[in-house]
Amino acid sequence: MQRAFPHAALTKLKNGLLAWDVTLESNSGNSYRALIVYPEGFPSVHPSTYILEPTIKDRTPHVYADGHLCLFNTYDRPESTYVPGKTTAVTVTVWTAAWIFTYENYKETGRWS
Repeated sequence: MQRAFPHAALTKLKNGLLAWDVTLESNSGNSYRALIVYPEGFPSVHPSTYILEPTIKDRTPHVYADGHLCLFNTYDRPESTYVPGKTTAVTVTVWTAAWIFTYENYKETGRWS
């Protein structure tokens, strides 16, 4: 992860879970601070990604009720979905960057595509 994203930091949360804290810059130059949290049961259970900064508006598509991002569909092609033991933090970070790109487009157009 640090080879691909040298500024990323692995942290231990207060609840004991591990997380990558990474800041990504969008195509429009905006910075997004993301937290990729590894749950109990990992790798059988996929990590959850949250945008810490800036605040994501309520009712934004592809965000779950607890605020974590919908980064993949379990029915997608294997290379586009979480595969236990094979999907890396780099992959999840790239999916997060793609989500940010789509989010910024959504803010401008009102369409998620």
